[in-house]
Amino acid sequence: MQVPKSMRFHSTKIPNELITYRERLGLTQEHVASALGLRRSKLLTRLEQDHRVPRFLTAIKLSAVYRVPIEFLFPQLYEKLRAEIRRREETIAARARAKEE
Repeated sequence: MQVPKSMRFHSTKIPNELITYRERLGLTQEHVASALGLRRSKLLTRLEQDHRVPRFLTAIKLSAVYRVPIEFLFPQLYEKLRAEIRRREETIAARARAKEE
């Protein structure tokens, strides 16, 4: 099964709030990397600086480490996806209404 183009975010640069939440908790990249089970902080550096979307499990772990929902860490991505879903829901509802008529 092919992933729709609109859902291919893994290598897309997207702003995030990872540094903000890490610094609010007074954590270093090394502390967070260790909590994530990483040997080095290089991945975390890339996520913070390159604004790349992490893999799903890494995003969940980051959410747990920073004690905030994932959408707080990636607010622009969340809003983009939410708006896309709402548009699709409206289309589905309009089609359902048209079938009823």
